[in-house]
Amino acid sequence: MSDEQNNESKNLKKKKIEVYEKNADGWLKERDGIFKHPSKNIYDVRVYRRIKVDANKPPKQIFKRARNITSLLLAIQKRNELMEELSQLAIKHEGKDATWGNACEEYFGRLEARYKDKKISFNTMDTTISTLKKHTAIWNKKWLSDFTSEQIENFINSEELKKNDEEKVKSATRMNILKFIRGVFKFMVDRGRMKHNPAMGIYIRGKKKLNYPTVMKHNEMIALIDYAKTVNQDWADVYTVAYLTGARSGELYSMKWENVDWENRLLFIRENYDWKTETHQPTKGKKDRTVPINLDLLECFLGLRGKHGEYILPRIQDWKNGKSAQIIRQFQKALKIRQTKFHGIRGTFITNLLLQGVPVIKVQAIVGHDDLKTTLMYVGMLAEETKGATDVLTLKPENKVATLSLAELRRIPADKISKG
Repeated sequence: MSDEQNNESKNLKKKKIEVYEKNADGWLKERDGIFKHPSKNIYDVRVYRRIKVDANKPPKQIFKRARNITSLLLAIQKRNELMEELSQLAIKHEGKDATWGNACEEYFGRLEARYKDKKISFNTMDTTISTLKKHTAIWNKKWLSDFTSEQIENFINSEELKKNDEEKVKSATRMNILKFIRGVFKFMVDRGRMKHNPAMGIYIRGKKKLNYPTVMKHNEMIALIDYAKTVNQDWADVYTVAYLTGARSGELYSMKWENVDWENRLLFIRENYDWKTETHQPTKGKKDRTVPINLDLLECFLGLRGKHGEYILPRIQDWKNGKSAQIIRQFQKALKIRQTKFHGIRGTFITNLLLQGVPVIKVQAIVGHDDLKTTLMYVGMLAEETKGATDVLTLKPENKVATLSLAELRRIPADKISKG
């Protein structure tokens, strides 16, 4: 195309834009995109938008027009419809500017920035990135505009998802993968790169089982601490403070004397040790919390004071090297009690507080659960522990029925039992 033809084309576009923005052809501009005939009661709707139709070429103006509309209200409705058509067209074409791989790279950059600003933990960032790279790499060249909810649901429920290239991914893991996929799409929607999130409303097939964490009973916890005292006093101190505070492993490792209020007998939990980065970070919920110091914990603290510098608990190398679960299971195996992870001590703390009648809301505050549902999960674990608890509600203390065996109870007519 010659320079003269190029200039002529530009002038025509400029003139067309003027017609669409102003009353260049004699029509009176009523509102943005709406023009009224100078002598008749009819309206013209004219809208346009720059859209990058071809990724290898500059964006171009796309025009939409509707004529002879008989009222302003109808003209407004038509203008909104045409603007929506342009938006959908832009999404269809501009979405092809980014593939899934491109979107993930941008999203990963955002996660890294949030980690640097201490808004998320290293573990959150690392888990999200590694999970998406491992399970969604097959999408890397797929255009964002080509994704549908049905395709994503089929993928999440398909045999394509593998763990270690052999084992099928469990339902709970699929939920996490789906959550991370939704996060990428939401990120692109929030930036105006997509119109909607195709990963919303996805159904994961298969009944989800409630996998309660394994916890110890109170007497098992006491046995563990007593046994540890005979084998390794340092671990006994760790288990004691863990059980009397309900703190997470990283929070225990970060505990400092400066966070103990001796006068009011309060412990402030303000940091969590990140085992991967070997740095002290904010707590998981990014909020400080307060744990009351009971007499047993006070006695333990007095015995520990001055032993480990600024930190309350010992710097055990196996603990720092991530072997806390292995060590606790060795002790539990020797005692022939149920085996748990180190985190099981926290669960034991929670369940025993609930058994002692501490309100769920208070337990939530002490342990720092962001969501009350997490604390309520432990309520569902108490069926075995609460068996027989209602026996104390007898209306007649002298009622002998309560002392009878099941065999004896069956021999008593129902009307006699109801009458006592």
